[in-house]
Amino acid sequence: MDAGLSYDTNETVLKDAFGKYGEVIEVKVICHRVYGESKGYGFVQFSSEAAASTALKEMDGQACFH
Repeated sequence: MDAGLSYDTNETVLKDAFGKYGEVIEVKVICHRVYGESKGYGFVQFSSEAAASTALKEMDGQACFH
């Protein structure tokens, strides 16, 4: 099974999914420069290391987002 994001995932969906673990400062879904479509991965920045650590532990292996 692919461990990346669904190609339909956008930044709002990603922020909502990770926001329950702490304050999210920034979310970025990486997109193809020409086509603007998601490449299937992204980044989430939290306000604290504790929130990031909890999110990493809880979200590891979860289904991709839509």
